[in-house]
Amino acid sequence: MDDDFKINHITGLLNKFKKFTPVEVRIRNTIQLFLNKYSNEPEELQKGSVSCRGSIIFINVHPYLKQFIIDHKQDILNTLKEKEQLFFSNIQ
Repeated sequence: MDDDFKINHITGLLNKFKKFTPVEVRIRNTIQLFLNKYSNEPEELQKGSVSCRGSIIFINVHPYLKQFIIDHKQDILNTLKEKEQLFFSNIQ
């Protein structure tokens, strides 16, 4: 094989992996969509406010926002499953 071909092949493969969005970002974006859609005064979720361990999503936000998210928990989990192919059992 030609060395240029190997380098181009490896570079192309690595570029595909750069396009992946971390799971926490995808979850945060989905929850943000719900906040924007259903909340009277949507607030911006901060970068470190969402984490996941196992099949549970942990939210670290103001209690008002957390209650809003918990109230819409099933809709958020269904949206993550249908649109993002992410399967979680609970939001805490």
